[in-house]
Amino acid sequence: MAAILLSGMLALPVDVSRAVSTRGVGEDIMIEAVFQLIDPLTSVVEASFDIYSIIFDDVPLDADEIRAAYSNDPEGVADSITSEMGSRINERLETAIDGADFQLTGWWIDPNTLDNDTAGQGTPVSGTVDFRGDIPPEELIPAGYLSDIGPGRMPFVMGALFKSGFTYSRSYTFSAGPGESIKYILPSSFDLLGDGAVVLLNEQPGQPIPQDGYLLSLSGGAGTQVERYSFKVRADRTIVPMEESIDGIVTLDMPLLDSISVRSSVNIHSVRASKTSMLDDIPQGMDHPAYLGAGTIRYLALEGLLDEKDLKSAVDELAADAAEDLSGAMDADIYLETRLDMGISGEDPPLSGSDLVSSLMSNRSIILHMDTDSYARSNITKGYDPQDVMGLLNGGLIISPEFDRAVDDRYEVRIVLPEGLMIRGRDHLENVGGRRTYALPYGAASIISQRAPQLNESHVSLSGSMDMSVIRSVYLVDATVQLQADLELLIGHVGIDISDIDIDLDMGIELEHLSADLARLMVRMGILSRFSFEDRIRDDLHTFLSDMVPNKEDLGVEFVGDTLDFDGDLENVDGQHPLRLNISVRSNTELIDPALGREGNAIRSGFLPYHLDPLVPMRSYKRSIPLEEASEWDLYISISFPSGVGVRGNLGKGSDHYQKELETHVEDGIPTMMLISHPGEGDHIYLELSGAGYFAYNNVSVCFFSVIFLLAFILLFVLVKVGKAVSKKIKDRRTVQPKVDDDEWDPNKVLEGPDGIEKVGPNSGPPLKDHDLTS
Repeated sequence: MAAILLSGMLALPVDVSRAVSTRGVGEDIMIEAVFQLIDPLTSVVEASFDIYSIIFDDVPLDADEIRAAYSNDPEGVADSITSEMGSRINERLETAIDGADFQLTGWWIDPNTLDNDTAGQGTPVSGTVDFRGDIPPEELIPAGYLSDIGPGRMPFVMGALFKSGFTYSRSYTFSAGPGESIKYILPSSFDLLGDGAVVLLNEQPGQPIPQDGYLLSLSGGAGTQVERYSFKVRADRTIVPMEESIDGIVTLDMPLLDSISVRSSVNIHSVRASKTSMLDDIPQGMDHPAYLGAGTIRYLALEGLLDEKDLKSAVDELAADAAEDLSGAMDADIYLETRLDMGISGEDPPLSGSDLVSSLMSNRSIILHMDTDSYARSNITKGYDPQDVMGLLNGGLIISPEFDRAVDDRYEVRIVLPEGLMIRGRDHLENVGGRRTYALPYGAASIISQRAPQLNESHVSLSGSMDMSVIRSVYLVDATVQLQADLELLIGHVGIDISDIDIDLDMGIELEHLSADLARLMVRMGILSRFSFEDRIRDDLHTFLSDMVPNKEDLGVEFVGDTLDFDGDLENVDGQHPLRLNISVRSNTELIDPALGREGNAIRSGFLPYHLDPLVPMRSYKRSIPLEEASEWDLYISISFPSGVGVRGNLGKGSDHYQKELETHVEDGIPTMMLISHPGEGDHIYLELSGAGYFAYNNVSVCFFSVIFLLAFILLFVLVKVGKAVSKKIKDRRTVQPKVDDDEWDPNKVLEGPDGIEKVGPNSGPPLKDHDLTS
């Protein structure tokens, strides 16, 4: 019997030397076989035969002897011929095509060749046997899929792979021995699902396949002819992405400053094929694309062939990279849980080629959720209670954390700030329940609170009294001025230089005004100390008064009661309830000539009565005293001067010294001036003092110093060294008497007051003349 050496489309090449001959000695059989490929896994074989002589059970029979036997037992002979020829051809097919399973699907024997009446002597017995050859699916389909492919779904799965860029390459060998011929028909294309939607092409390297199929004919003749054939199967049009495409939104949720959770919705449009498990057992002859689209992955999941674990490599890589980047950017240990949504809920697998193509081409992505299962702790508050830091922000503190690039550019990163917080200078994306969502900035971003009070100028009130009216004197002995000041300082808010406040937040911080509540909160947090607060003010006062009041007997600086106790309302941190600070000064200052001192015979004898009501013409002096920061404060201060000193004061603004006249009155011979000033009313005090011959005013100063760290506030608008002025005047009168024009001392000289009213005589105010008080 002739040999057919077939190598199926999806089998390994067969060594010709392994072929088993069907032709025995004394046999004369001609066989012609046609092998046709139906699809990459299925082939059919139709073999026709002509028996001139054959050996059955070692008994040689020619065609006439077969016909004679047939006439006696038609059915038995026909079955024997069919069985023998089918067995022989099947043996050769399975030997030639490794692993293929060929099944006899039909047979036919020409009855005319079995009938002696119709067949002449020597006419061969003729017939055909048909086989179907099924190549094992694992030659083409990853082995892990086989058990899950439903009935009738293999063509769809195969079509999906080829449309997604998979290809299959094979080489095989045909041979034809003596008396054998074979025809191999290879279509140029396959319509895999019968509707033209999924067309596979056969390609032979080096030469094209004819439009009507490639026909290979072999004839053994007297010897054996061998032909090797290679081909490649691919889809005519593929759906293959050119790169990995992933994008999405990562949201950092911060309900508190030190708590972060991550919510993300990542769109996977395509992934690198090597990151999927489907390539772990890909058949040897298959070649895969570099990238797989979401449509392919989703379709295979719909068929039950892929699930989340098959994308574990890709998912784990995305989650690990995102967690590392986010942890670094937010100074927290962030761990992400992943959940993959294939988007196939409620869908049915496609039932046609066009439906399959539509599924593969769908632009719907696979959704990867990367979320934290609990809040991660951020170190952004550096050990401070996050609620207290929120209070600082509500009080006007501005923090500027440095945001590193959280994840790569494929993602849009958003941050949801705690309730009431904003990023200065940036538009928010949405506002839900008072919590604003922003695109995460890269680099420094200033975070502010919408609850922070809008503070401009300082809000400080200084009230109380200064008494400099008592002068004690012994005849021919120095005079001494007693100074007694009792003041209450109310601090609502003041300007500040934040660089002098030690807040360990490891980020940029800003603060323009420190309110009373904010100072209280800082004291509670340990940023400020009540004792250092008082000590600093006391030290500043000592330094300030060291020249003006050199003989301080008592200096008191103390916060009133519980004024530094924070009320716990972290949402309303303002200056509505100011800090209360009591300041007291007690001093006895000797009237010493500052130029001569004691060693220069500074003690001058003179009669200095206890009450120095001017009974003689008076000497007058004018002085402008700048208020500086205090021009924006509320001042309510009564200042008592020695008896015998005439006092006139005005609030001045710019070059106008007479913006507002200050109230003065005399009670029991003691002149008292009321300094009442509100923010913006004036920027200086224009003070006019007059005294009898023993008195001259030398110097009045406004001093401003830091309440705490660079908190500028005023202790008092004046702490007048009357003793220095008196001793200065004594020195002037007893050494070099000034030359004075007679009309300057005329007690009846008509004077024009600051309000334009004419006043006459010493009781209405002396003539006022500018005098260089430093000369």
